[in-house]
Amino acid sequence: MKLSSFHIDGFGALTDIGLEEMAPGLVVILGPNEAGKSTLFDFLAGVLFGFPSRKDNSRYHAPARGGRHGGRVSFVDEAGGTWVVERHAGPQRGLEVRLPDGSEGDEASLTRALAGASSSLFRAVFAVDLDDLGQMDNLESDEVRELLFAASIFGQRRSATKAMKHLADARDELARPRRDDATANRLARELETVRAELAAARQEAATYESLLRGAAAADEQIQALRSQRKTSRDRERELELLETCWRHYCDAGRARLALSLTPEVSGTASLLENGAELRGLTTELSGHLERATKLDDLLRNRASLESSIARRLSALGPGWTRERAMDAHDTELLADSVRTARDRLSALQTDVVSADAVRVQAEALLSECGDRASADDPPMGRVAERAVLESRNAAVAELRDRLSEAERFELEMLADERGKASPLPTPGAADRSARLAVLVDSAFAVAVFALGVVLFARHQTELAMVALLLGLTLGVAAVLVARRELRSAEATAEMSGAPSPGITFGELASDRAELMARTRIQIGELAETLGLEVPPSRVDVERCAAALQQAREARRRLEDLARASSEAEARVARAAEVDRTAQQAVTLEQQSFEAWCRRRGFVAIGPEETLEAIAALADLREQLAALSRVDRAIKGLEGSVTSFAHRCRELLDVVDPGAVRAEANGPDGTGELESMLGRLVRLLDEAADVAARRSQLRHELSNAETALERALGGGVVAAGLRAELAGGEVLEWTTERADLERAIEAVRQAEEDAVRRHQSIAEAMERLATSDRIAELERRQDALEVELDRVLRRYLVLGMARALLQQTLARHERERQPAVIASAADHFRRVTGGRYTALLADAGTDGKQTVRALSSTGEAIDAARLSRGTIEQLYLCLRLGLADSFAHRSVSLPIVLDDVLVNFDPDRAAAVATELAATAGSHQMVFLTCHPHLAEMMLRAAADSDTASQLIELGRVEPDSRQGSLPLLTALPPLSA
Repeated sequence: MKLSSFHIDGFGALTDIGLEEMAPGLVVILGPNEAGKSTLFDFLAGVLFGFPSRKDNSRYHAPARGGRHGGRVSFVDEAGGTWVVERHAGPQRGLEVRLPDGSEGDEASLTRALAGASSSLFRAVFAVDLDDLGQMDNLESDEVRELLFAASIFGQRRSATKAMKHLADARDELARPRRDDATANRLARELETVRAELAAARQEAATYESLLRGAAAADEQIQALRSQRKTSRDRERELELLETCWRHYCDAGRARLALSLTPEVSGTASLLENGAELRGLTTELSGHLERATKLDDLLRNRASLESSIARRLSALGPGWTRERAMDAHDTELLADSVRTARDRLSALQTDVVSADAVRVQAEALLSECGDRASADDPPMGRVAERAVLESRNAAVAELRDRLSEAERFELEMLADERGKASPLPTPGAADRSARLAVLVDSAFAVAVFALGVVLFARHQTELAMVALLLGLTLGVAAVLVARRELRSAEATAEMSGAPSPGITFGELASDRAELMARTRIQIGELAETLGLEVPPSRVDVERCAAALQQAREARRRLEDLARASSEAEARVARAAEVDRTAQQAVTLEQQSFEAWCRRRGFVAIGPEETLEAIAALADLREQLAALSRVDRAIKGLEGSVTSFAHRCRELLDVVDPGAVRAEANGPDGTGELESMLGRLVRLLDEAADVAARRSQLRHELSNAETALERALGGGVVAAGLRAELAGGEVLEWTTERADLERAIEAVRQAEEDAVRRHQSIAEAMERLATSDRIAELERRQDALEVELDRVLRRYLVLGMARALLQQTLARHERERQPAVIASAADHFRRVTGGRYTALLADAGTDGKQTVRALSSTGEAIDAARLSRGTIEQLYLCLRLGLADSFAHRSVSLPIVLDDVLVNFDPDRAAAVATELAATAGSHQMVFLTCHPHLAEMMLRAAADSDTASQLIELGRVEPDSRQGSLPLLTALPPLSA
């Protein structure tokens, strides 16, 4: 596979940058320090294999300048199909994969396209920086060894290490020391438990006879305890009945005594007979007093309202009465009308001020345009000057054409000297082209001239003059161009026609020389017309054209000033008209408002004063409405007060005639009425209390006697209980009852213990008589022994399978490894210029891989003894060998290198660059560096090895840069071999 493009949405300091086309061979990314090369290095690996999930990971690279965290990478697979992978990190992490056929893919399809390679494998083998070159630990990981050496045991993309781990996990599930959930451990524990239960069951079966005797003794004890508890319960109920009846007995005695001590009250029959009405009047008395007080308040309020209404009528004017005020229009509508008129008047006054300001501004603009026009107007008339400029411009155009003709004639004459004729159009074609040019230019000139006539008829003098002048100029230019084209066509026809039998090439050259002389004469005439030196140069002609262009621009600015002056005059006239109209509108609006005020009875004053008068009218109407309500309330209260007083006098005349006479003679009728009603109510309450008390006592006595009769009933037992009640030994009853409760509780507890013991013995006897537990435990013991034996056999089988698989993997690794080492040795031999001819790899005593380099002298040197640069070259060659092996077995993945040449001397660096460029022919290689000479070295090596290459330049990221100063990414197009 080969990367074809990428785009970064947001990743570290890189935001919204990308590359749409990447070379399939060598891609060199050059940038200074802090340009984002390492960030780009991590971005490519992250999109293909996933971003780190932890933010404290150095490869996380949260966006520092906005944008969504992640981006897009496209690559071409081995079949030529294009894949698009878009991955983002952060809280909205997601992966989108578009397959070559346009359908949607997922992580599994991407993993298949990458031949099962993981992020750790890619970073160990295919993504290399300086830190990776200095160590070999990541090349010894299980994943690298498995995917590169052991994959062929189970087929492509199958894991031998996972298979061995699966076998080990399966063995651990079956049996493992100090692991309680292992199957064999669990079966052994269950077997021990079953054996213990079986021994206990056999011992329990021998206790049946003793259980039978214990059951009989428990039954006898239960019967005796139940009889004792029944006797105690009967006596307890009698004591409870005595305590209950004692309360009723005492209640009856107290009621009888109180009834004898509460005599009936005489002389209150009239009060009790009229008590309901008397209480009703007493209840209504507070309301009567409140109504009387409210009546006095209403009378005072009415007097105040009358005074205020008189003042407000006087303030409104002589024509206002109460009836007119109530019949007037709604005050809110009147106020809205006044506010609307006020707003219109204010707006019209604002329009007057605005119109006056516009007029002053327009007059100032008119004065300015007049000053500028008088200062810039040239002495020559406008129409004549434009005609001169257009004619000189046409002369410049014709002079350019004549100079081009002269140059062409010189070339043709030079070709004639060499015996080669240039193909030219036939005479007939030249003639037709000239006629067509004359017709088109003439028609356009006539159309423009006719437009000028129409504009002149519509009294648009300035536009008409411009159109007439333009039509005249176009006509002259058309004639000049047509004449030039006809001359050129005739000359060309004479020179290009096939020579007749009587014409020679010498005569044809003579004709061309004559045309050349005629053209030079025309050039001289045009140069004199324009005031140029003869013969004129191209530079002089262009300078003359530029001067004419500046003159036309000056003429155009002068015409723009004239138009602006005309528009300013029109604006002054319009502003004056608007000002007059606004003044008239203000006057009419004021007159209309004054007429409106007179029609509604208001003094013709300003809107604000009118609003105050309307507010006063609204207050007057509210006070008139309040006066009406007060009158209605006074009328209702007077009837209620009079009616209550009449009812009180009638009642007092019935119950206490003397009190009525005293009230009639008293100075304050209301106070005497209240005092008399209070005295009668107190007498009524006393009589009612005595009657109610005697009735309550009789009721209590009846209830107590009834309760005693219901509780005791009749018979000998009831008579005995009544005798005990008469004795009144309540304390002894309480003491005896407490003793009985404790005795009953003790008997009940003993009975429950005996019942539980009897039930337990019966259950044990039934369990022993019907139980098949011994047989069941024996069957479980046999089954557990068989299952444990099967598990142990499977444990041995899995262990042997894992050992065989491990031996096979080790053997395959030993046989497969030399191919990888041989490929790496070839790379290392070429890099070192033949100083080291082979590599030897074996496992040390600690199980770690060791690599030794075989020198050209036959000495085997351990890698740890090599120089730092040579070690880095060796480890780089090992990764190239691993990449070759992986590509041979599955697919070719791109190799990403970050400044791996910085520690190499110039000769070794050039050799490594040559080797990398050659490798880029089969593996796409992305080379990142901050050294321009290393980038140039890589590109030169790619060109020497016919490998397609590309250079990408990154600009430095400034520390304080923001969105407007992102890293510069400049990509040169891919260079093919």
